[in-house]
This record gives sequence, C-alpha cells and structure tokens, in this order.
Amino acid sequence: AQDLAKFVPVMLSRTFLECYIAGNVENNEAESMVKLIEDALFKDLKPICRPVFPSQQLTNRIVKLQEGKKYLYRQEGSNPSDENSALLHYIQVHQDEFSMNVKLELFNLVAKQATFHQLRTVEQLGYITSLSQRNDSGVYGVQFVIQSSVKGPGHI
Repeated sequence: AQDLAKFVPVMLSRTFLECYIAGNVENNEAESMVKLIEDALFKDLKPICRPVFPSQQLTNRIVKLQEGKKYLYRQEGSNPSDENSALLHYIQVHQDEFSMNVKLELFNLVAKQATFHQLRTVEQLGYITSLSQRNDSGVYGVQFVIQSSVKGPGHI
C-alpha cells in the first residue's frame, strides 16, 4: 500500500484530462462536473496533478500498411523462464465506411467460432485464441490473438 501511495503522485504528475459527458445533461451541468474533477486534481496548495502542455499531449497515429506486404515485430518477454508465446495478427481492412463496417462485423460474427475451433480445438495452440474487430481512429480491421505454451512464435 505504501508503494502505491508513493507511485500515485508520480503517475499523476503530468496529466491530460479529457472528459466526455453524454446523456440528459445541460451544458452548464457538464461544465460543473468537469470543474469538480479539475478542482480535485489541479487546485490545491499541493495539487495532485499538473496539466501537460499541448505539445506534450499524445496524439493517435495511424500507419497505412502497404497492400500485400508483411510486417513483423518481435518482442522478447521479460521473464525468460516463461514458456508462453503470443501472436497478434492484425489485418487492416478499410477506413470508416458504413457498408464495409457491416460486412466486417458480419465476417467477425461468422468467423469467430470457426477460428476458435480451428486454433484451440483442432490445432491445440493454447488457452487464449480469439478473433475480434478493431477500430483504430477510423481504420477498421480484424485481429487474431493467440497465446500458446505448446508452440513457438514461428509456428503460431
């Protein structure tokens, strides 16, 4: 508990606050809610947080993958005795467009069970096998996630 108490001020030392309030809320009520949060974090003799400068705010970046090109990023685990391997296979499909979104959602629904059956039951790759749809700032795709203690990264 003491380590956590020491860590919180470090974690919150430079903070960016962005609030999204939805529902049956008037503008002035939403502004009051945000002010309460800001006051709790930033206003005090010893504020919990300091706001970051706009230049320090992280922005979403999307990379357009070239069609037909394969990309591989290998990362060693932090525990050399851990026998698990993992793979995240991401396929970019399209930018935000209604009819393509529906087709991708339908593909995901149809393929999810078959993917699970093939990877987990037939190939017995591991306990974690999943297929999911992904939306990265308006770029849609599908991703396969596999974690295996029986097969290495080259196989999965």
